Amino acid sequence: MELLKTGIQNLDKILGGGVPKGSLMLLVGPTGSGKSVLSSQFVASCISNYNLRCLYLSFEEHTDTLEKNFDNFSWKLDKPQKEKLKIIKYNPYEFSAVSDILSRTIKKDNIDIVIIDSLTGLELYVAEPKDLKNNLIDIQHILKENGCTAIITSQIASDSYSMNRLGFEEALSDGVIMMYYKNIKVEHMRGISVWKMRNMKHDSDIYPYTIGKEGIKIHQKSIR
Repeated sequence: MELLKTGIQNLDKILGGGVPKGSLMLLVGPTGSGKSVLSSQFVASCISNYNLRCLYLSFEEHTDTLEKNFDNFSWKLDKPQKEKLKIIKYNPYEFSAVSDILSRTIKKDNIDIVIIDSLTGLELYVAEPKDLKNNLIDIQHILKENGCTAIITSQIASDSYSMNRLGFEEALSDGVIMMYYKNIKVEHMRGISVWKMRNMKHDSDIYPYTIGKEGIKIHQKSIR
């Protein structure tokens, strides 16, 4: 099994060595937990260390906001590296299915890594939960068919202890990473844990982390 290094301090160790190539990862957390930063940092590592081509498909953030994630940190991409990254802000007024955009872009640009940010945003453009499930099944099929490694983010409430909001997205994924962001007394605390990694032995403890100039840094000592 080939593993991709995430570029995030201590995360590879918690995962069991890295993200399996060709896997679909679900990244869950509340607003402010750093899901977009972690996703961008992983993309930067895949481009810098493996020369892979990446697609960042956003349903919420505009392209200029996402581009700043690759300029405001110490792992920013240089100009040739940025040519390996394609950022698309989904426009519902184009009336193109997400699966069509995904399939067309992957094939046209020979994409290796896909970030879909976020499942919560995608949910806004479908009428019924069953339609979202069908969309996700189509997306999963396209990603697997093209051998892409993917992260799909999903937002939950800060006081939630459930990894999934809809009841089926976790079953469609190969791995689940939970990011916490809670107000404890007068201080906001961040923590991260790996809930699931198919066919891999992983650490399931919760580890505190910080977000700074170097991006996400996970502490070595767990909080449980």
